[in-house]
Amino acid sequence: MAILGFGIEDEKDELTPLSDYAEKALLREKPTAPVLMVNDVICNSCSKSTYFVTNACHECEARPCLINCKKNAIKIVRGRAKIDPEKCVNCGLCAKVCPYHAIIYVPAPCEDACPVGAIRKEEDGKQKIDYEKCIYCARCLQACPFGAILEKSQLIEVIRSLKSPSQKTVALIAPAIADQFSADFEQIVSALRKLGFDYIVEVAAGADIYAKKEAKEFIERMEKADKLMTSSCCPSHLELVKKHIPELSPYVSSTRTPMHYAAELARAQYPEAKIVFVGLCERSEAIPETASTSNEASQ
Repeated sequence: MAILGFGIEDEKDELTPLSDYAEKALLREKPTAPVLMVNDVICNSCSKSTYFVTNACHECEARPCLINCKKNAIKIVRGRAKIDPEKCVNCGLCAKVCPYHAIIYVPAPCEDACPVGAIRKEEDGKQKIDYEKCIYCARCLQACPFGAILEKSQLIEVIRSLKSPSQKTVALIAPAIADQFSADFEQIVSALRKLGFDYIVEVAAGADIYAKKEAKEFIERMEKADKLMTSSCCPSHLELVKKHIPELSPYVSSTRTPMHYAAELARAQYPEAKIVFVGLCERSEAIPETASTSNEASQ
């Protein structure tokens, strides 16, 4: 379902065949939010990230773990240290001071990876993404050892465009993809052409435009005595500011991303083509509105 561009939450009847979803995908004009989802069937119900006292505890007389805990979360039970999970704030100080390394950190990989605390265990033991907090950086997806966190794919839209004899397609290539394959850049371009892409545009061209525009904006802001200016290059950073640091909003650059400017170049050169971004970012901003939105697809 994820590969077809649907979320697990879209399933109303588990007996619905995938062919039905495939037919719906072929009729879909644009992807739907949210981009990330948790497959609760695959989720292994990892324990909550916590510190744990193992049997390696030597029942020290000095008890540095208890003495150094600022939350009084450690008590001695039958001569051994025990952590109260209700009081523990996972600061890790007890593990640092234990001379026998008897206290270990037991992580929930997805929770540990999330920089904004947007994924948490529900009452049923499964992880759930809070989309009010999520910045779509996809670090949870990369961290999950069970592959339970999935991204809605746009492959169907892309393949549909590649298969259409009347539709031209443009691949916007991020320079970083060259490091993902045991091949030189020319071979990657050749492979994309064999897949059916008609034109190739390097995002590096958009990066040049981006750098010039942002440098100009920075000079203008500093001349106006602004305190600072942050980059607008990463969509996840913009989500972070919007949802978690709104006071930083006035200082975010208004310059668009390299992909945006590369897409503008592609649209000007190939006005009727579909545009597909090929890169490493799990979440990308929309192809620019300066282009005809009916002729756009991004991956």
